[in-house]
Amino acid sequence: MIEIRLIGHLKNLFKKDNITIDQDIINIDKLLTSISTNLTTKFSLDPANLLILVNNIEISALSSNKTKIKDGDIVTLIPTVHGG
Repeated sequence: MIEIRLIGHLKNLFKKDNITIDQDIINIDKLLTSISTNLTTKFSLDPANLLILVNNIEISALSSNKTKIKDGDIVTLIPTVHGG
């Protein structure tokens, strides 16, 4: 399983702190598309507005949106836009 940790207003959008998905090897683009289908609102998870970590490493230091994730990985989604 892949664990997705949600930070900030993403917790409210998904109405939970974490999501787990039971898929084998996928990439960040496919992951965002997959979990967006769980939303009841018309909100898209735009990688340009998210800080995305895979196992605590920011994806720009990896392969950006093409970063492969696999069973046992932890993906953290942090919105870059928030209230103050």
